[in-house]
Amino acid sequence: MLRSTRFKIGVTLFILCVLGILTKYYRGPLWRIVDGSIADILIVMFLYFCIVFVWKSISPVYPAMIVFCYALFIEFFQLTGIPQSWHLPPPWVHIFGSKFDVTDIFSYAIGIILALFLDIFTIRNLASKRQTS
Repeated sequence: MLRSTRFKIGVTLFILCVLGILTKYYRGPLWRIVDGSIADILIVMFLYFCIVFVWKSISPVYPAMIVFCYALFIEFFQLTGIPQSWHLPPPWVHIFGSKFDVTDIFSYAIGIILALFLDIFTIRNLASKRQTS
């Protein structure tokens, strides 16, 4: 993977991190959707690009599967009620969640799909075009 590709992934991680933090402080119109679904989409995208940043030449399918399985594990762990009983303070409640919501699974899927498209069709595609020219 080219250094410029790692730089692009690093910038992507920074942007996703900032947007993810902002979702927790936004209180304008539709803030519940931003705090819930949009934040879930951004967090799985962030985790995907963390893996891609660390493992330079990994196929995009593997980080997508790893992050989606991790997100499902956390979501079904919430179904047990254990995280809610812990009364976690921020940022831990944002990491482990508190209660199960089936719409979160759809948000995770959307986030993974967006991360794959962003990675394959922009970051990796631009890198492969530079290598061939």
